[in-house]
Amino acid sequence: MSLISVGILEDKGANLSLEANIRTINYQFIFDARILSTDEVLADGNMPRIGDECVYNSSLRLKNISLDSNDNRIWIAACEYASDASMISEGYAYDFKCSAILKEEVVTRAYSHEIIQGETIISSKGLDAEARGEPNLPIVVSTGNPMSEPLMGVYVNKQFSWWQLEPEAMNEYIESGEIYDQIGFVNSQEVVIGGLTVKSFEGEMKSITPERYFYTNPVSLESELRYKTSYVVEIYQKGTAAIILDQDYQAKLAALYEDAGAESEVLRNVRLADLPDNAGKIVLNDANDKEVQDPIKLDGTGKVLVADALPVYNKFGYKKTSDWTATMNLATANGDSLNASTV
Repeated sequence: MSLISVGILEDKGANLSLEANIRTINYQFIFDARILSTDEVLADGNMPRIGDECVYNSSLRLKNISLDSNDNRIWIAACEYASDASMISEGYAYDFKCSAILKEEVVTRAYSHEIIQGETIISSKGLDAEARGEPNLPIVVSTGNPMSEPLMGVYVNKQFSWWQLEPEAMNEYIESGEIYDQIGFVNSQEVVIGGLTVKSFEGEMKSITPERYFYTNPVSLESELRYKTSYVVEIYQKGTAAIILDQDYQAKLAALYEDAGAESEVLRNVRLADLPDNAGKIVLNDANDKEVQDPIKLDGTGKVLVADALPVYNKFGYKKTSDWTATMNLATANGDSLNASTV
């Protein structure tokens, strides 16, 4: 048995509905004798191999071969080429898109609350990084009072969507429903998706939609059950932790009127005489002493910040987090070869 002719019957170009940057070329192989085994056809030295470059576009590599014949002598090989050979070797397919979205959000409760001065964490409380359920910490400054202004407003995020053909090892994880547990979670570790680096705590998994997909093994030509999963990630340009200056109109100060049995220090409105810069200049409750008109910097414990001290900030983590690299098998191919665009 030997090959006597090879020709291209049809080049479909990049027209397949499911995949971006894909080209299917139908080759005709004519042998001098009938071949009853597809393995023999695939074994011929002239047959394209998985990972080979496309003759029309060197950035595309052979991903799949389907064989067909009416008389076992003339064989048609439908060769499907796609971008990025490293993804092909893992059995992936992909289609990445990136767009800008306008986000409007007001945060009322958080999962974690840290009070930070310079490099020092004064206090920290909240649920674990892998927390589930609803946030239970109020958005307050160190006096315990609510923020004077809403924590968030209107801003622009990116939305990054793609689909990928999962490896067979993901079947059990998908069928058990565990994969859906990642919806609504932020990445606790930096991750690369389609060449786009998503820094820690900047990406939220908005949607995961698996579909059953029968993948044809290019060697055995047997069908394998895989899942084609669509993902949507929202990328928070400013992260998912809000950092707010610790300040308030009130502070823990000496009581204005010390009645019998009264506490020496109380939470009250800050007056000009309470400010460090006015020490010795304004006397408490004299004619020049008035309540402050702007919030005063606090020290992280509810007291007025001393002069020349580093400012103190409240850091609120308002999204659930998980390690995506440990729970999902996300595509990490180079973004340029996938034509992933940024806004």
